[in-house]
Amino acid sequence: MAKVETLAAKFVVGFEGAVPGGLVVHPRGQHIIYPIGAKLVIQNWSSGEQTLLEGHTSSISAVAVSPNGQYLASGQKLCPPQLKATVILWTFESKACINKYEVHRTTVCGLAFSCDSKHLFSISGFEDHCLAVWGFEQNLVVSCKRLPKALQSSEGMAIAAAKICPNFIVTSSEEGLKVWEMDARFQLTVTTVNLGKVKRLINCIMVDDDDSVAYCGSTTGDVVKVRLNLVPAPPHPVLETCMSKPPPKSRRDGIMPSLLNGNYAQGVRAIVRVGPKELVIAAGDGTVDLIEELHTLKPKKLEAGNKCPTQHSLKKVKSCKIKSQITSLNKFKTNSLLLGTKGGDMYSLSAVSFKDPTLKSTSHPGSINSVVVPQVTSEVFVTCGYGDIRIWKIKKSDSKIQEASRILQPGLTCLCVVVNQDGSSIISAWDDGCIRFHAPQSGRLIGEIKGAHQAKVTAIAITSNSQRIVSGGQSGQVRVWDKYQSWNLKKVFGEQRGVIHQVAMKDDDLEAASVCEDGSCYVWKIDPNDEPSCKITLQTTSKLSGVSFFPGSGTLLMTTGMDRKITCWDTATGTAIRGLDTHCSITSLFVPRKGEMFITGFEDGTIRVWSLLKGEDAFCGIGHGAGVTSIAMGSDNSYIISVSSDGSIFYWPCPQQVVRAYKAKQEESLQNSSSRHPATDR
Repeated sequence: MAKVETLAAKFVVGFEGAVPGGLVVHPRGQHIIYPIGAKLVIQNWSSGEQTLLEGHTSSISAVAVSPNGQYLASGQKLCPPQLKATVILWTFESKACINKYEVHRTTVCGLAFSCDSKHLFSISGFEDHCLAVWGFEQNLVVSCKRLPKALQSSEGMAIAAAKICPNFIVTSSEEGLKVWEMDARFQLTVTTVNLGKVKRLINCIMVDDDDSVAYCGSTTGDVVKVRLNLVPAPPHPVLETCMSKPPPKSRRDGIMPSLLNGNYAQGVRAIVRVGPKELVIAAGDGTVDLIEELHTLKPKKLEAGNKCPTQHSLKKVKSCKIKSQITSLNKFKTNSLLLGTKGGDMYSLSAVSFKDPTLKSTSHPGSINSVVVPQVTSEVFVTCGYGDIRIWKIKKSDSKIQEASRILQPGLTCLCVVVNQDGSSIISAWDDGCIRFHAPQSGRLIGEIKGAHQAKVTAIAITSNSQRIVSGGQSGQVRVWDKYQSWNLKKVFGEQRGVIHQVAMKDDDLEAASVCEDGSCYVWKIDPNDEPSCKITLQTTSKLSGVSFFPGSGTLLMTTGMDRKITCWDTATGTAIRGLDTHCSITSLFVPRKGEMFITGFEDGTIRVWSLLKGEDAFCGIGHGAGVTSIAMGSDNSYIISVSSDGSIFYWPCPQQVVRAYKAKQEESLQNSSSRHPATDR
């Protein structure tokens, strides 16, 4: 058996924006660190060069970098059948794992390095409620403290280390704020912060540079300021004040009544100090404010009936708005801020002008369900997921992928997308049972089949002349649509039971095939001159995930399934003529129109390029942190695009032998065409 060569990814698009504080700037200011699913990415800001760190078995939930820039840390979510969540330690220079530990029984909610970079603190919530300390000099977990009272949820979990005192850490949970001290024997002592009657759930904690106070952003949209009293350890830490902006004013009536009353909508998500008196506050509604803290006198006794302890002592100096919930906020380079959003976007913002935030990168916030490359060009590709369809442009000169446009459908999920042969329309399948047609350039809706299926439309295929569509639904029905002045239902097939995972069209447009989770593959006759009918049924014992006809082969068909098998069928007789066993469940299949290869995507996040004639895998690409959901290849066979359920997009340059085989096929077809149509003298 031939050796399997490595397929190297040239560029990756993705950002797990939902991780609080997941976008981190390295202390040297040249790199950014962020998670994509189960991978940790180190990216050079100037060149765009990326390094993917692998080792987690589920999605990353927390990220931290040491103050000296030497170490990185990442913690993951707890997913069954795992019993404990893993925290991995990396070195920045070698980009390698140096150690890992598993003490948390639930998801790792936060990570923080001590100011001397000698210890790493990690917390978990819910039923675990644990604080663990890793010692880099000891190379082991030096302390682990579990509080006896279990939490109802992990909401309000945050952590921050002191800036001067290396043995102090501040954490928050639904029980309130706590200050932890670690002594010389690595024993942890906890002190609960006295907040009086103030009850808040905390999203983020920022300890000031001199360790005097901590600013805590709450879910209710105000900022809790706590006096820490760390050194010398006199009284316990106490609440100093609870702050918000003044409520908006009206010209006539003075203060307007407001439900928020000056608080930030959707809570305070991140706080950064940028000057002696200035803070930058980022909120859940996308607001970013440059704030000056006003020194007010001790408030008088609250009036009867007024139960709000919040003072309006934050003065807004400058402000801007971003169209997504902000989850990360960093000081970056000179007078700049770097922001990460829950929608998977990264923005750069001037800390001086606070105007015109620049979108630096964008990605899908969740699973990408489908990807397709138009036949008319290899410079763009289309992806779809929750809420939108995105069109991406490939810049091969500087190895970058940029979002060109976006087609929005809020509240809906696009499950499959195809582009017709002339590239004039993007056809998409949605979970509301509709098939929609959009113009690629403007994104304008140019057509719609309402109620195409009773539930979700899960798969679609279109003929080369764009006059017939075959669609599959969640209930197992396959429907044939013909275009006259509008799209009309031609035929309904109800033989299959379960979700239709993929529909494939034969290159002569006379047959279509559909695979279902019940293990069946049906081949349908869809000749426009005859009534659509079933040609043959192919049955397996496992769920099928992919199907494709062999280009120009006549009767050969390929299916892939969750039983790790690739099967080649003869549709004339209904017999399996060849089978290949793989290492993992197969989640996607792509067979190009030209070339002697095919590509499969797997549940473990790998892709494999196979020789069509030899039936052997020649190349293997490792990178995705979750299962590959769809694969496409450039129309010139120069690259492969794969997408996964963690929202990542991988760009793989095609191996040279694949490109050469494609060019040979192209030259052969040109020679055959010229021999059939010889040039004549005028």
